[in-house]
Amino acid sequence: MIAVDLGDMENVAAIRKLVGTYPRQLLDQALVRTLAVPADRIRSSRGAIFTGIVRKLAAEARSPTP
Repeated sequence: MIAVDLGDMENVAAIRKLVGTYPRQLLDQALVRTLAVPADRIRSSRGAIFTGIVRKLAAEARSPTP
């Protein structure tokens, strides 16, 4: 379903891996942020942006806040 929302069916396997790795709440937050990116700002694909945002959110969740 995420691949359909992103319009990136070519990266279904990568998206499935993310779904199996990260919590639903993080993925939902990343999806909302990804869909908010204007089409003219996308250089590669929404799937690539989604992956980057998921990794960024996961890193932020792991790092302790001062």
